[in-house]
Amino acid sequence: MKKFKQLIDQHEDWLIRFGATASAIVLLLGAIALGFGFGDKGERTLAYSEDGSSVSYNVYLLPNNTYPDSYIVGSADRSYPTSLIDYLDLNFNYKVKFAGHVEGDLTYKLVALSSADKADGSTTANLWSEEHNIIAPQTTHIDGDSFTVSQNTKITYDTYAIILKNFEAEAKGVVAKGSLNVALVIEGDLKPSNFVDPANFNSRIDFTIPIAANSSVEAKTNTRGNSTMLSEIPARLDALHIIIVILGLLLVLGGVCLLVGYIMAKKHKMDAHPYEENIRKLLSAYDGIIVELSHAPVFKNTAVSDVEEFDELLDVYNSVHLPINYYKSKHASYFVIIGEKSSWRYIVSESDYKKHGKKN
Repeated sequence: MKKFKQLIDQHEDWLIRFGATASAIVLLLGAIALGFGFGDKGERTLAYSEDGSSVSYNVYLLPNNTYPDSYIVGSADRSYPTSLIDYLDLNFNYKVKFAGHVEGDLTYKLVALSSADKADGSTTANLWSEEHNIIAPQTTHIDGDSFTVSQNTKITYDTYAIILKNFEAEAKGVVAKGSLNVALVIEGDLKPSNFVDPANFNSRIDFTIPIAANSSVEAKTNTRGNSTMLSEIPARLDALHIIIVILGLLLVLGGVCLLVGYIMAKKHKMDAHPYEENIRKLLSAYDGIIVELSHAPVFKNTAVSDVEEFDELLDVYNSVHLPINYYKSKHASYFVIIGEKSSWRYIVSESDYKKHGKKN
């Protein structure tokens, strides 16, 4: 703290003139650096919509005398007799629209999940499930703001009915409720233009139909079809951001020190002793003819005359054209003209102000 005060004393005039401006500039630079270091570390998001995604399907029937057509157009309000189902013709249509530009690779595939659940009174629990790919994964590159894919597959209903029968035969005494879920699965890593790193993207469209014998079933489709988000929350500050943050903190600290120095220098000037203020004014007004000495001059064989007013010393200067020497002791200041035989001295002492008020 003592050294800090010494620095303020040494640079008091500069601090009073430029301290406030310099402090504001340094603090602004520090704030900008901190803003850059921390500003892009928050969560970034990009909205997207899957409206328009759907599954259309037809239920193809075995030869029969009941239905005039060979298939039934699938709909949410239709039921289908399992004993007459030959196969299902499914068309998956997926659409996604991003709120901004993205780039990356998306992989999509068709999978079938057959499962059996325990159906005993009011309790339902999964007994068994098996998943396999219907269409092998395919990868496509996306560089834009939208992506669409269409996939068709035919599902033989009896194949999965037989799988369920075999399970029930092995799990004797268990009442099982079977189902088949066919899904278009889309996943990959996409990088929006405002993200630092790619974000994980995953979605799916599901088609579910119960597996039962000698009964009727209703199929259900599930598409998200609403707005959702890609998001990125950076886990850490990288080396560059750490350096910028440290620089910003140093600048803020420097700005605060400059501001404190300015306030202290201003206060010191306002609270300055009249004695010091008078000396400051004399040195400033006559800096062209005053020579500041680091120690008291030596008077050799000269008579020293003390004058009462600084103006009298100026009169002597105008007569002899010798420099006015200035040196300072602990409690007094001396202005001296040294000639060959005579010297003239004007003394300003702290005690003069304490006893008589401000000295003119």
